[in-house]
Amino acid sequence: MHGEFHNNDPVGLAAGAKIPADCSLNWVDPDFHKLYCFSSATSLVYFLDSPRAFLDRAQQNWRKLEPQGWKLSPSDTPSRSSE
Repeated sequence: MHGEFHNNDPVGLAAGAKIPADCSLNWVDPDFHKLYCFSSATSLVYFLDSPRAFLDRAQQNWRKLEPQGWKLSPSDTPSRSSE
């Protein structure tokens, strides 16, 4: 299973840290059908309080945290919509 942000937890990314996840805990965006992986149930529950806000911050930090040479694929860019 492959999630967005190369399987890193979006809550961790929103906080500025890369936290790998194995995708056993995941969420599929109902609007854009993208899979996001979480490192813990707590992270997933916290994320569900405001998914768009977390995804926006995760995207901003992902660009700063990605190793040099990695390129964002189109699927790594969350689409925007109102909650």
